[in-house]
Amino acid sequence: MANPEHIIQPENYPHKTTLGEYVREVCSDATGNESYLVSRNRILEGPLFALTESLQDLPPFIQPDLRGRVSLWLGPQGTQTPLHHDTTNVLFCQIYGRKRITLISNRQPALLEAPIDYSFYSRAAAAAQTMYQVDIEPGQALFIPVGWWHAVESLSTSVSIGFTGFCWPNRFDWYRPGDW
Repeated sequence: MANPEHIIQPENYPHKTTLGEYVREVCSDATGNESYLVSRNRILEGPLFALTESLQDLPPFIQPDLRGRVSLWLGPQGTQTPLHHDTTNVLFCQIYGRKRITLISNRQPALLEAPIDYSFYSRAAAAAQTMYQVDIEPGQALFIPVGWWHAVESLSTSVSIGFTGFCWPNRFDWYRPGDW
């Protein structure tokens, strides 16, 4: 992986291609973040939003209008998202392949005292007292509460979807870990 902080600096990694070429690249022997389609690209808010029409039988707590409330990740084995927290609850669903998610409570004092870089990201994972690791496979989902620190690693080529459109308020832009 050339730059593990690619997700923090997306403007440094423009890549224009067709969807077919991109899928072939991801399914080749590529590894690492150079071919990682991350949620910050907002791809499902454009013409590919039609892909969400194939999502059927959603749980009753997910709003039926997914526009702006669903994210897509697609990438080869070895992609990594650094330790960060979100300002929404996320239902993270694995569609294809496997990922390892490392979770750290938002109440870990060592993380709160460590410098936080780039607002939502931290380099202080080693300072955490308790970490949980969960490997998820196709068909499995993981609820990540607002403010919980998490890092993600693809164990294989993978496709993941994250839902934030719950049937209750789910925007906590004011929240920062430790505000409890």
